[in-house]
Amino acid sequence: MARKRIEVTRTPEAHESLSTYVAHGHKSAREINRARILLLAHEGHTDADIAKVLGVSHGTIYNMRKTYRHKGDQQILDG
Repeated sequence: MARKRIEVTRTPEAHESLSTYVAHGHKSAREINRARILLLAHEGHTDADIAKVLGVSHGTIYNMRKTYRHKGDQQILDG
């Protein structure tokens, strides 16, 4: 059974902080990919497109959307 797609919407400030994090972050590839998932999802890309571009599974994308919905992007920036 297909999982329901969780929409990702952010404020312009949150978008800017994630963009800066990706561009200037000295974090692990995993953490950078998490931020990129949210950025691409916010831009309206499909999960299939995101999975292909980043080389991650659909489950990873679903879990990131779900985590973001519950915790927001602060958990990425602090992690």
